[in-house]
Amino acid sequence: MKVKISTVAMPIMGLSIGMISALSLSPAASGTVETRELDLVDQADVQTVWSATISETSHQLPEGMDFPSEAPPLFQNTDEGYVNVFERGLFESVIRHYWRCAWLAEAADSSAEPASDQVRAGAETPNSDDELNRFVETLPQESVGEFSTYQSEIREAAASSGSSPEQVEYEMDCEGLKW
Repeated sequence: MKVKISTVAMPIMGLSIGMISALSLSPAASGTVETRELDLVDQADVQTVWSATISETSHQLPEGMDFPSEAPPLFQNTDEGYVNVFERGLFESVIRHYWRCAWLAEAADSSAEPASDQVRAGAETPNSDDELNRFVETLPQESVGEFSTYQSEIREAAASSGSSPEQVEYEMDCEGLKW
Protein backbone atom coordinates (compact mmCIF):
# COMPACT_ATOMS: atom_id res chain seq x y z
CA MET A 1 0.00 0.00 0.00
CA LYS A 2 1.32 3.45 -0.89
CA VAL A 3 0.83 6.25 1.59
CA LYS A 4 0.80 9.90 0.60
CA ILE A 5 1.35 12.38 3.42
CA SER A 6 -0.27 15.72 2.68
CA THR A 7 0.97 18.58 4.78
CA VAL A 8 1.00 21.65 2.60
CA ALA A 9 -2.20 22.81 0.97
CA MET A 10 -2.84 23.75 -2.62
CA PRO A 11 -0.60 26.41 -4.16
CA ILE A 12 -3.57 28.80 -4.06
CA MET A 13 -3.17 28.94 -0.29
CA GLY A 14 0.20 30.63 -0.70
CA LEU A 15 1.97 31.60 2.47
CA SER A 16 -1.30 32.13 4.30
CA ILE A 17 -1.36 28.66 5.74
CA GLY A 18 2.08 28.98 7.23
CA MET A 19 4.88 26.54 7.07
CA ILE A 20 3.61 23.07 7.88
CA SER A 21 6.05 20.25 7.27
CA ALA A 22 5.63 16.52 7.34
CA LEU A 23 8.88 15.84 9.08
CA SER A 24 11.20 18.27 10.72
CA LEU A 25 14.79 17.22 10.24
CA SER A 26 17.68 19.29 11.45
CA PRO A 27 21.26 18.08 11.57
CA ALA A 28 22.70 18.59 15.02
CA ALA A 29 26.32 19.42 15.73
CA SER A 30 27.02 15.75 16.50
CA GLY A 31 25.85 14.71 13.05
CA THR A 32 22.65 13.13 14.36
CA VAL A 33 19.23 13.99 13.08
CA GLU A 34 16.37 15.21 15.27
CA THR A 35 12.91 14.05 14.34
CA ARG A 36 9.49 14.78 15.72
CA GLU A 37 6.55 12.46 15.96
CA LEU A 38 3.69 13.21 13.61
CA ASP A 39 0.04 13.39 14.60
CA LEU A 40 -1.54 12.04 11.43
CA VAL A 41 -5.20 11.87 10.42
CA ASP A 42 -6.27 9.21 7.95
CA GLN A 43 -8.92 9.66 5.29
CA ALA A 44 -11.65 8.02 7.35
CA ASP A 45 -11.28 10.64 10.11
CA VAL A 46 -11.00 13.76 7.94
CA GLN A 47 -14.57 14.98 8.37
CA THR A 48 -14.56 14.36 12.13
CA VAL A 49 -11.28 16.25 12.59
CA TRP A 50 -12.44 19.05 10.27
CA SER A 51 -15.66 19.51 12.26
CA ALA A 52 -13.80 19.40 15.58
CA THR A 53 -11.25 21.97 14.35
CA ILE A 54 -14.05 24.33 13.36
CA SER A 55 -15.77 23.99 16.72
CA GLU A 56 -12.48 24.54 18.59
CA THR A 57 -11.18 27.51 16.63
CA SER A 58 -11.16 30.97 18.17
CA HIS A 59 -11.17 32.64 14.75
CA GLN A 60 -14.33 34.64 14.18
CA LEU A 61 -15.62 35.25 10.68
CA PRO A 62 -17.44 38.36 9.47
CA GLU A 63 -21.16 38.36 10.14
CA GLY A 64 -23.05 36.11 7.76
CA MET A 65 -20.06 33.88 6.95
CA ASP A 66 -19.41 30.36 8.20
CA PHE A 67 -16.59 27.92 7.75
CA PRO A 68 -17.54 25.21 5.27
CA SER A 69 -19.22 22.33 7.07
CA GLU A 70 -17.68 19.78 4.70
CA ALA A 71 -13.92 19.31 4.64
CA PRO A 72 -12.43 21.16 1.63
CA PRO A 73 -11.38 19.27 -1.51
CA LEU A 74 -7.76 19.37 -0.33
CA PHE A 75 -8.68 16.60 2.11
CA GLN A 76 -10.37 14.36 -0.44
CA ASN A 77 -8.68 11.22 -1.70
CA THR A 78 -8.10 11.76 -5.42
CA ASP A 79 -5.11 9.53 -6.18
CA GLU A 80 -6.01 5.92 -6.86
CA GLY A 81 -3.67 3.49 -5.21
CA TYR A 82 -2.75 5.89 -2.42
CA VAL A 83 -4.08 6.32 1.08
CA ASN A 84 -3.99 9.96 2.10
CA VAL A 85 -2.99 10.96 5.59
CA PHE A 86 -2.76 14.52 6.86
CA GLU A 87 -0.84 16.16 9.64
CA ARG A 88 -3.36 17.33 12.25
CA GLY A 89 -1.93 20.87 12.21
CA LEU A 90 -2.90 21.23 8.57
CA PHE A 91 -6.58 21.43 9.55
CA GLU A 92 -5.98 24.54 11.72
CA SER A 93 -3.83 26.04 8.95
CA VAL A 94 -6.65 25.61 6.44
CA ILE A 95 -9.13 27.12 8.93
CA ARG A 96 -6.72 30.05 9.36
CA HIS A 97 -6.63 30.44 5.56
CA TYR A 98 -10.44 30.55 5.33
CA TRP A 99 -10.47 33.05 8.21
CA ARG A 100 -8.00 35.35 6.45
CA CYS A 101 -9.87 35.05 3.14
CA ALA A 102 -13.17 35.92 4.79
CA TRP A 103 -11.67 39.10 6.27
CA LEU A 104 -9.92 39.96 2.99
CA ALA A 105 -13.29 39.68 1.24
CA GLU A 106 -14.86 41.88 3.92
CA ALA A 107 -12.11 44.49 3.56
CA ALA A 108 -12.26 44.44 -0.23
CA ASP A 109 -16.05 44.77 -0.28
CA SER A 110 -16.64 48.49 -0.63
CA SER A 111 -20.29 48.07 0.29
CA ALA A 112 -19.48 46.60 3.71
CA GLU A 113 -20.99 48.41 6.65
CA PRO A 114 -18.36 49.99 8.94
CA ALA A 115 -17.44 47.45 11.61
CA SER A 116 -17.79 49.98 14.44
CA ASP A 117 -21.54 50.16 13.67
CA GLN A 118 -22.02 46.39 13.75
CA VAL A 119 -23.02 44.55 16.89
CA ARG A 120 -23.28 40.79 17.36
CA ALA A 121 -24.42 39.09 20.56
CA GLY A 122 -24.00 42.28 22.57
CA ALA A 123 -20.34 42.74 21.68
CA GLU A 124 -18.70 44.74 18.95
CA THR A 125 -17.97 42.60 15.92
CA PRO A 126 -14.31 42.36 15.00
CA ASN A 127 -13.39 44.51 12.03
CA SER A 128 -11.35 43.51 9.00
CA ASP A 129 -8.37 45.74 9.85
CA ASP A 130 -8.04 44.22 13.32
CA GLU A 131 -8.49 40.66 12.11
CA LEU A 132 -6.10 41.01 9.16
CA ASN A 133 -3.46 42.58 11.44
CA ARG A 134 -3.97 39.82 14.01
CA PHE A 135 -3.32 37.15 11.37
CA VAL A 136 0.46 37.47 11.63
CA GLU A 137 0.21 36.61 15.34
CA THR A 138 -1.27 33.24 14.41
CA LEU A 139 1.58 32.22 12.11
CA PRO A 140 4.41 29.94 13.16
CA GLN A 141 7.38 32.15 14.08
CA GLU A 142 9.47 30.86 11.17
CA SER A 143 6.81 32.08 8.70
CA VAL A 144 6.52 35.69 9.88
CA GLY A 145 9.45 37.00 7.80
CA GLU A 146 8.20 35.27 4.65
CA PHE A 147 4.70 36.61 5.23
CA SER A 148 6.06 40.14 5.67
CA THR A 149 7.92 39.84 2.35
CA TYR A 150 4.76 38.48 0.74
CA GLN A 151 2.73 41.43 2.03
CA SER A 152 5.30 43.85 0.56
CA GLU A 153 4.89 42.15 -2.81
CA ILE A 154 1.10 42.35 -2.50
CA ARG A 155 1.29 46.10 -1.76
CA GLU A 156 3.54 46.62 -4.82
CA ALA A 157 1.14 44.64 -7.04
CA ALA A 158 -1.80 46.63 -5.66
CA ALA A 159 -0.08 49.95 -6.30
CA SER A 160 0.67 49.02 -9.91
CA SER A 161 -2.84 47.65 -10.55
CA GLY A 162 -4.84 50.36 -8.82
CA SER A 163 -6.55 47.78 -6.61
CA SER A 164 -6.46 47.55 -2.84
CA PRO A 165 -3.90 45.18 -1.30
CA GLU A 166 -6.80 43.21 0.18
CA GLN A 167 -8.40 42.76 -3.25
CA VAL A 168 -5.12 41.65 -4.83
CA GLU A 169 -4.41 39.16 -2.05
CA TYR A 170 -7.98 37.85 -2.16
CA GLU A 171 -7.78 37.31 -5.93
CA MET A 172 -4.42 35.55 -5.63
CA ASP A 173 -5.07 33.38 -2.60
CA CYS A 174 -8.79 33.03 -2.06
CA GLU A 175 -10.80 33.00 -5.26
CA GLY A 176 -12.16 29.56 -5.88
CA LEU A 177 -12.42 28.52 -2.23
CA LYS A 178 -15.43 26.32 -1.59
CA TRP A 179 -17.52 27.84 1.24
